[in-house]
Amino acid sequence: MTPSSASILKTTKVPLVIANIAFPRYSRIGAGAVNELPSLIDSLGLRRPLLVTDAYLTQTGAVDRLLTLLRGAGINAAVFDGTVPDPTTESLDRGVEALRAHLADCVIGFGGGSPMDSAKALAVLASQGGPMRKFKAPSSYGGSALPIIAIPTTAGSGSEATQFTVISDSDSDEKMLCPGLSFLPVAAIIDYELTISMPPGSPPTRVSMRSHTPWKPMSAAKPMRSATRCRYRRSTLFRPTFVASTTMGRTWRHARQ
Repeated sequence: MTPSSASILKTTKVPLVIANIAFPRYSRIGAGAVNELPSLIDSLGLRRPLLVTDAYLTQTGAVDRLLTLLRGAGINAAVFDGTVPDPTTESLDRGVEALRAHLADCVIGFGGGSPMDSAKALAVLASQGGPMRKFKAPSSYGGSALPIIAIPTTAGSGSEATQFTVISDSDSDEKMLCPGLSFLPVAAIIDYELTISMPPGSPPTRVSMRSHTPWKPMSAAKPMRSATRCRYRRSTLFRPTFVASTTMGRTWRHARQ
């Protein structure tokens, strides 16, 4: 190193980049992890969850499985299965009514990205009221909200581990990114057995196309190496990416059996 280069290093100030990352406080990961939902809720001191999901999971019996677990533990749970793909403010209005009718003290987002995003938004709306547009970026909301428990049934959106929700304004059709710590789930249950199958003939989505997931039931799908490298970019803002490569590997191995 020459004297001139050494002097440059001494005088040049290199800006420090500090990443601020937040994750759920509690995580249960692995096969059968969903069976720990009642004990998790009990440990949080909660008794009246609203299970936010979609009609498909109700039809398959997956919702009944969770209700049986919860009610068997003496937890008074109710269901709102009126979420829609790419959640809208209109669909949230019905969810808020369900929250109030049940006097819910927490929300469980059960499903893909849309049910989990809906649950996040409802947790904030239940405490603060609307309209949802007041929470959109560049604002960042960190105030009061109901606790959120996220249970993904797809390996794509990563919504169970982010402090964002994406809601479309029914009046303007604007897709609103709503950030803030209050949208971060307090707990996430990642049970890969819930991700093994999908509805036959399900159309491809941005997530499935980016991850090269075949457009047919996963139980009949061929494994794709790039599936573990899926990235669903919600915005240009910094966001943590949750990648469970081990879980995905187990899912593919199970699917091939």
